Order: sequence, then C-alpha cells, then structure tokens
Amino acid sequence: MRGSVRSTTNGSSGGHQAAPDEAGAGRPESGPDQDREASRPARSMVLLVEPARLTRESLASLIRSRAPDLRVEMLPLMVDAPGDVPGIPAVVVVNAKSQDLGDPQLEAGAIHLQQIWPNVPRLLISEQNGESSVALRAIRLGWHGFFPATLDIDLLIAAVRLVCVQGLFIPPAAVQDCAMRAPAATSPNHLAGAEA
Repeated sequence: MRGSVRSTTNGSSGGHQAAPDEAGAGRPESGPDQDREASRPARSMVLLVEPARLTRESLASLIRSRAPDLRVEMLPLMVDAPGDVPGIPAVVVVNAKSQDLGDPQLEAGAIHLQQIWPNVPRLLISEQNGESSVALRAIRLGWHGFFPATLDIDLLIAAVRLVCVQGLFIPPAAVQDCAMRAPAATSPNHLAGAEA
C-alpha cells in the first residue's frame, strides 16, 4: 500500500498509566522506569525503502535482530517519504535491486529524498554488475554508499552505521579494483625508492 509505514517500536515505554479519573487522566506517572527510559540514548532511525513487502519485512527483521540499537522504519518507495515516518532518519537505505543508476524512478526518488531531507545520507543496495564502476558512479551521484546485494547482512549493518555518521561505504572489492588500477607512481615500491 502506497505511503504505509510499519512502526518498529517494541513494547511499551516502561511507564505506568494513571487511572483515568481527574485532570491528569491517562498521563504516565513518573517513576524509576520512566526515568530510565528518558536517560536512554535515542536509537538511530534507519528508513528502509523496498517495494516488495516480503523483502522489505525480511530485511528489516534481519537488521533489527542483529542491531537492536537501530530503529527500522519502512516505505515501499522513495517518493512516499516522509509518509508516516516519525521524524528524520539517520540514514535512508534503498534496495534498488537491478535498477540502473540512471533509471528515471531511481533518479526521481533520490531527488525527492534530497529535497525533503538534504542532510540525510543514502545507502544504495544493488544487484548491479560491474561493482567498482557502479559503486563510484553511485558516490558521484550523491549516494553515501553502494552495497552489493551479494554481501553479508553483518557488513550491511556496518555500512549503515558508517553512513549514519556521514561516512562513505564502498565495497571492499571495488576498493581493491581501484587500487589495482592506480598508477604505478603510487605503488609501495615507488614510494620506497623515493625515500632512498
């Protein structure tokens, strides 16, 4: 359903509800549980964008189970944002599947996210081949990370954490490929010769 978001909060706030009798009816009572809740750091919100409900819910479940400190909200399309998303996410993770970076729908969604949340980094999950060239192109287009769908979920969580703190994620194979293509002037042997 377009525009729907599934909330991910687990359980209650820990406070106790007052009996609905006087002017303060229904307000939480203060107490040790509420004080502990208020002192906890806010969990970073990850907005997961994935059109297929089963894939979206499976990815969200995996992230939640491996990173309970991250709060996951979900939308089917980037253009649905902000929808019912409560607040501003720390990062938007978009599963583009095999969409080309030049796909009009992907471009329009990225522009939309940039307009509503200009300071929120975006991480792209992709099944595209040509990992190093596609990863670098994604970074040039304003994505803060390119994550091949063939990599492990724990590495995805690490990439999400990196992008949350304004880092850039480039897959290890893409970095190695770029390093292998670097000019000989930057090789360790050349640098060692310059010191002599």
